[in-house]
Amino acid sequence: MLKEYAEGYFIGGHKKRHTKASVQELNNCFSQAFKDALNEEIIERDPTWNAPIYEKKPTKKEEVKFMSLTEYKKLKLCSTCKNELSYLAIFILIVAGGRFVEVQNYNVTI
Repeated sequence: MLKEYAEGYFIGGHKKRHTKASVQELNNCFSQAFKDALNEEIIERDPTWNAPIYEKKPTKKEEVKFMSLTEYKKLKLCSTCKNELSYLAIFILIVAGGRFVEVQNYNVTI
């Protein structure tokens, strides 16, 4: 990934299939690493400094990215009516607030 970054696939160069937010997030991650390398005098300058950020895909609208309250309630009701493991997994995700790490660390004691 660092090679693609250096070749300008994300900033200052080719436009790919990335939104502006995802490119900025990647730029911030690399920027921190380059700042550390700069402080340790491994490199002489930070290539992320003042780099133009290009994106090709427009940012998704919130109504597309997020579920409405009505849809949420319907999904919750539907997941409690079916007696299948996949619906139980959906229900547990709903109860955990959609945070996968909490579901992953979930332990059942009998």
